[in-house]
This record gives sequence, C-alpha cells and structure tokens, in this order.
Amino acid sequence: MSTTEATPRNGRETRLLLVTIAVSVGVLLLLARFRFPEAPAAQTVESAPAPLERLAARAAYDELASIMADLERRLTPRITLVRTQAPGGGISVSVAPRLLPDRAVTVVDADATVVGAAAGGDQEIIARDRARNLAVLRVPAVDDSAVIIRPGPPRFGPRYVAIVEATSIGPAVRPVYVGRVETFQDPQTGADMLSLAATESRLPRGAAVFTLDGLFVGLVRESADAAVVVPGEALRTMAQAAPPSAATAAGDLGISVDVLTPPLSRATGAKTGVVLVLARPGGPAGGVLQSGDVIQSIAGVPITSVEQFRDVESSRVPGSEVAIAAIRRRSPLTVTLKAADASAQGAGASPAADETGLVGRTVSGVGIEVVTLGPGSPAARAGLQRGDLILAADGQQAPAAPDLVRRFRTAEPGTGILLTVQRGSQHRVLALERR
Repeated sequence: MSTTEATPRNGRETRLLLVTIAVSVGVLLLLARFRFPEAPAAQTVESAPAPLERLAARAAYDELASIMADLERRLTPRITLVRTQAPGGGISVSVAPRLLPDRAVTVVDADATVVGAAAGGDQEIIARDRARNLAVLRVPAVDDSAVIIRPGPPRFGPRYVAIVEATSIGPAVRPVYVGRVETFQDPQTGADMLSLAATESRLPRGAAVFTLDGLFVGLVRESADAAVVVPGEALRTMAQAAPPSAATAAGDLGISVDVLTPPLSRATGAKTGVVLVLARPGGPAGGVLQSGDVIQSIAGVPITSVEQFRDVESSRVPGSEVAIAAIRRRSPLTVTLKAADASAQGAGASPAADETGLVGRTVSGVGIEVVTLGPGSPAARAGLQRGDLILAADGQQAPAAPDLVRRFRTAEPGTGILLTVQRGSQHRVLALERR
C-alpha cells in the first residue's frame, strides 16, 4: 500500500474515534442527570440515618424502658401515697418515700392534714418542718422497706434521673433528663439543698428523685425552671428525730421564744432561728440556755419560726435527750437537754386534756399556751390551734389551766366559755362550748 492511500484512512479512523468518544460522554452526562437530579436551591436534603444508627437508637429506648420497669418493681414497695387536705378543702395525693421501716416523709403545706392513706393503711403526721413544707408520717412498719439513699456529694454532669410521682392508680416512674445539678445553701434554713436545672420537663412538686440505679436523691420541694430538691440525708435525719407517735405525751423544753427580727439578727450575728426570751427556772433549759440565745435547730431540724419551734418541741418524747444548736453572742453553742412532759407543767394541765381536749402549759402572768389538741375535742371545735396563748377566759385575765378546767366543768350544757386568744400578732375571741 502506498503512503498516499494510508493517510486518508488514518484520518477517517481518528475522526470516527473522536465522534464515538463525544457521543459516549454525552450519553453518560444524560444518564447522570436522570440518576442524580439537581435539588431545588431552597430545598434542604437530609440524609437518612444509617441502619445501624436507627438500630442503636431503638436499642437505647428499649433499654431505658426496661430500666424504668425494673425501677417501678423495686421502688413501689418503698413508696407510700398520702392523701392530704388543705384548709380550703382541696385534697391532693403525694408520694412519701419510706426513710425508715415505719417512717415516711412527704412534701405538704404547713396547715394541711392527712385525710387517709391513698392506698390503704394507717398514716399519721408526727412531725413537721414548716420552713421546708415537709412532714414525717408514721406508717405501718415493714422490714427492709426503706429507700437506699445515694451516698456522698451529687454528680454535677448531665444525666437521666428517675422521677416517682403520685397518680390516681399508684406511684408512677418516668425518666427525666437533667442538664445541670448544683448545691446551694437555703437562705431561709441554712440547710444544703440541690438544684436540678435544664430539665426536659418541669419536675412536679413533691416528686421523689432517684438515680437509675434506684438510689434515693431527695424530694422536690419547689417546682420551677430549676427544681429545688431536699437531699435524702436531710430527710432521713428528720425522720429519725421524729417521735414514735403523735399520741405520745408532748415534750417540753421549758423555753419561751420569739421572732428573730432584723435588729436581733444583727445584734446576735444569727441569720436564722428564734430568739430565746425566757428559760423557765427548774425546767430542762434552766441554767443552760440564756435570754438572747438564738435557737437554730432541735435534734437536727432547722428552726425558722416560733410555730415550727413549738411543733418540734412538742414532738419530743418526754425523758429523751434533745440536741440544741444555738448562737450565743455570735458564737456557736451546742447543748443537750432532757425533754420534760408538757402535761406535767402546771397543775391541772392533764385534766384539761380529759375535759376539753386541750393540753395546756400555764405561763405565769400571761395565760395558757396550747400544747396539743385532741381531734374532734371541744378545744379543736372552738378553733384553737397549737401554739395559741389563751390570755383570758370569760374576762379572767391570765388564767391557769386548772381555772379553765373548772369553768368548763361548771358550764351548763349548750353554753360556752369566751376565750381571748393571741395567735402570732393577732388577737381573737373563741367560744369553748360544752355540749
């Protein structure tokens, strides 16, 4: 073949090859267009989770549900429900974890009363902490039924906790994510508290907080953006300090106290507590405590008001030793007193409980301080409350307990005794009726 014949043939083959390549590229571009269409500029495309990611998420939810079911089985026997009634008539149900085999603690308003166990059984309020709206309940004793308290300081990182709350059919357990945990000192009581913030839902007031291991963290005292929780250790101390029963004779420390006003706070250096006015000579505090001492706690229970002092004092068992933490001239003071029997203070106090339902303590030159009241008694029907001071009975100023009993006994059925009563800073007139 000659050179002139080979040149045109090679040129045709080259052009054919180039055309084939161009057509192939065009076909590939067209196929790519159909296979991967362009998304609109405003559309956001989210990639679907990988199969392993979906399986892992499902496994985590299943595991959390399994943990909640196990916690409900373990915690329900250690939680009792209590039904309380507010003075206005509203009834609510709350959880009360057992801190001791026969003691449970719940969050309850200061003036609320127990109207019956929500799930059966006998219940009775035997001690109150009015400053923190807490109450200790006597419940039927069950061995090995107390919750286990989480030891040591709290973990501060984010985590899940288990919340136990009251429902109409019993305690319910659910998980709640907590983003932040802090400790702080309650400015009102000086006690250490917990703050749970950045939760996925608001924690209900009165709910019990547990770790996912079933350890008790505390009770929600206040429900807000950051829930305030009373730690379990403080609740157990309160339960241990409570007397065996409210039916036990009322305790007496031989002390008269008053409000810690701002001037008294500055003078004594005490931020919380009640100021001691008088320690009765010959009484439990006579010669031990002095006028001007500030009582800050009784048996480990913080004292923040006169009413709370009287509640805690009367709940002491006569004859038992009671630790008192106080401030004297800006210095801490700790003493131990032996509680006396309030009904033995002043002749005639014990008969008053039989006749009127009132156990009173005669305050010389003042009148009768109400220590305890029998439920449904004439004194209770009259509207008297624990801590009231009876200043006059039918016009007789500063009556003693025997005077009140004598007047009640001699009163005609259907008549009553007019009582002048001081309650806090207010004065009232009440009728003690004999039916």
